[in-house]
Amino acid sequence: HKWDATRAPSNGAVDFGQAHKSVSVSEGFKGWATVVGNRIFHEGSGVHKIKLRLTTVDTKANNYALCIGVVPAMWDTASFNTPLGWDNPGYSFVAGTGQKLFGSETSNYASGPVQSGDMLSIIFDSNNRTLTFIHNDTNLGLAFRDVAKGPYVVAVSLVSRQKIEMVWDENEQPLAPIPPVPNGLVFWGGRTLKNRDDHCEDNKMYLLEFNNVAGEDGVPRVQPKWCVVEAWGRGPPGRRSHMLGCVGNMVYLMGGTNHKGQVQ
Repeated sequence: HKWDATRAPSNGAVDFGQAHKSVSVSEGFKGWATVVGNRIFHEGSGVHKIKLRLTTVDTKANNYALCIGVVPAMWDTASFNTPLGWDNPGYSFVAGTGQKLFGSETSNYASGPVQSGDMLSIIFDSNNRTLTFIHNDTNLGLAFRDVAKGPYVVAVSLVSRQKIEMVWDENEQPLAPIPPVPNGLVFWGGRTLKNRDDHCEDNKMYLLEFNNVAGEDGVPRVQPKWCVVEAWGRGPPGRRSHMLGCVGNMVYLMGGTNHKGQVQ
């Protein structure tokens, strides 16, 4: 298990250590960078433990420092400019505060922040869809239950002056690699939102594939095809636009109509 350099931000902010076991963010980088692991945790594949060493935790640039957890495997994390769990479908532990973060909201979890050199383990139960964290030898208890369905990968969001390292667990079982980014658009379907407390009614992910199909004259043509990819749970709160998609490492927000029928 190692960090996946092929899905890192293309701005050069992320530095990978030997064998991609460690990752850090360049000094002076402004904003957040998110990196994911190279193993996928399928739904119903058991309990997975990922052990991490927080080599450097520095809250000077941002009091969150690092956000560590899991994110849906198909999500285009290279385009993240917010921490894991903020304006994205990730679930995370906030190293700099000891809080947990999901749905752009933090809540109390640990008794305090972690320190440089501490160990943090992620316990992801893909059968019961729960997420728990262990700080050094202390089990912090259940952080998230009813994690949205689907395959996940371990992820970390960092700001400048942070460093984190994967520690090999001899009990870890090999898992399937992450699938490549699809050749098409991925949309989060649902109705438009009447207020910030509403959520998408249709909670499935849709893939609009672009396949080259030969026409009657033998000339290849691009033929779009819709199919349901995965049900991830509720859509992000407070969004009036009702479709979110990506092509490669670019994310697109597709506008619809609001509850008054006005085009957004």
